[in-house]
Amino acid sequence: ARHARRLAVAGPLVAIGLVGLVATTDYDPPWLLRGGYSAISIASAVLVASLLTSGPLVTMLSTTWTVIIGRLSYSWYVVHWPVILILTESRTGMSGWTLVGLKVAVSCAAAAVLHLGIEQPIRRLASPVVVTATAAVGTGLSVFVLALALL
Repeated sequence: ARHARRLAVAGPLVAIGLVGLVATTDYDPPWLLRGGYSAISIASAVLVASLLTSGPLVTMLSTTWTVIIGRLSYSWYVVHWPVILILTESRTGMSGWTLVGLKVAVSCAAAAVLHLGIEQPIRRLASPVVVTATAAVGTGLSVFVLALALL
């Protein structure tokens, strides 16, 4: 609470910096091994701390669309790679931003189906062991079915 004002200002700046870093940095620049990873860890800790206080970043991340994306994020993570591998330029006849848009739309739709049709029903089960096992099998099966459908 003592640092809430500072965190409210630092949070958006750190978020912009980290997004810029992800967008512009290669996987293995030498500076990352010479303190860069430590700096990124500290910046990430500041970002997380800023999300625990009210401020502009929390307000921005509380919009309807960001909440929906957050809820679908795991499902989207699971299905995005098969979609990227399946929807190629040679298979679709599309290229550039049109192809990227198609991949985003298909992976988002597949994520919504996975989330609503498999994840949420599993979460309603009582036993954590059953939930974990069923989620693992269901996720693998859904990715397999999605891959077959897209072929």
